[in-house]
Amino acid sequence: MGGRKKASKKVAKKKRPSLRTVFKCVQCNNDGVVECVIRKEQGTGEVVCRVCGASFICAVNYLSKPIDVYCEWIDECERISGEQEQVEGDVGEGGM
Repeated sequence: MGGRKKASKKVAKKKRPSLRTVFKCVQCNNDGVVECVIRKEQGTGEVVCRVCGASFICAVNYLSKPIDVYCEWIDECERISGEQEQVEGDVGEGGM
């Protein structure tokens, strides 16, 4: 004379936070205007600002996400600005 069998409680899955695909533009400083698009068939990732029109294209692989393309764009902008500062410093040192 056992009791009725209880149904086990279902485990609720936690919802994972999704990664952003819209970011802040590093050139015009507007927030939420840069969109990242990944074209896996072509193997490219593109970042485009809707306000100032700034764009960047890089190679991607099967693991790449929009945040990776955006970070590569930021790294490239920093590299270019560092080179420009170095060139400007060299020009200033030349004369007496």
